[in-house]
Amino acid sequence: MLRSAAHLACALGILTLACGDDDPTGSSGPNYTISLSAEPPGVNLPIGGTATVSLTLARGGGYGGTVSLIATPLPANVSASFAPQTLTGTATHSTLTLSASDAAAVGAYVIPVLASGDSVAAAQAIINTHVQEVPAFTITPVKTALHITVGSFASVVIAIGRSGSFTDGVVLSCEGEPAGVTCTFITNPAYGFQSTLTVSANASSVPGTYPITLRGQANPLDDRTTSLTLVISAAAGYTRP
Repeated sequence: MLRSAAHLACALGILTLACGDDDPTGSSGPNYTISLSAEPPGVNLPIGGTATVSLTLARGGGYGGTVSLIATPLPANVSASFAPQTLTGTATHSTLTLSASDAAAVGAYVIPVLASGDSVAAAQAIINTHVQEVPAFTITPVKTALHITVGSFASVVIAIGRSGSFTDGVVLSCEGEPAGVTCTFITNPAYGFQSTLTVSANASSVPGTYPITLRGQANPLDDRTTSLTLVISAAAGYTRP
């Protein structure tokens, strides 16, 4: 009866200090927010390799709920993993690792990362991702065996394969050549798609069959090696030294 009278007094404007809603605190509830940022916001993702992004979650309004992370949609043959995938309590950092299989297609992609939790609007960060071929090169002699005679020379073309926009010079060298044998490359370093190797055997060289290793170097890439068989024959009137 008294509660009804008080409500009627509020309606008539008789009582003002006692009038209010049923929440004694006057609060309409917490204003929870989250936001997500990525560093760097864009990455180069090599085919067959990985790239990492640091994710930072900002919590507003004292929000301490669990936030889950997911990257979707992903390009074909690209996967994503988080460490950790859920952020609890006051946790605000996670590392995203993107992986591209050998079947991934070269191209530019936008990958959204979504952060979601209970009682809060979801947040999103965008990762601009460039899937690209790994810079690489190969060296291949156009023939696997080179025949020369003592006191002479012979040449072979070394083909240089390039991929992943690799355009740097390749430094070429021979390893394991026998005494009396010298190797010369034209050009060296090689900036195009081939170089010519000339092998010379002076009068002190000994006839026989020798395996020679050809090495290509282009830092910071891994060295590339291949084999060439050198066959030295005795010249007419040859006398073993």
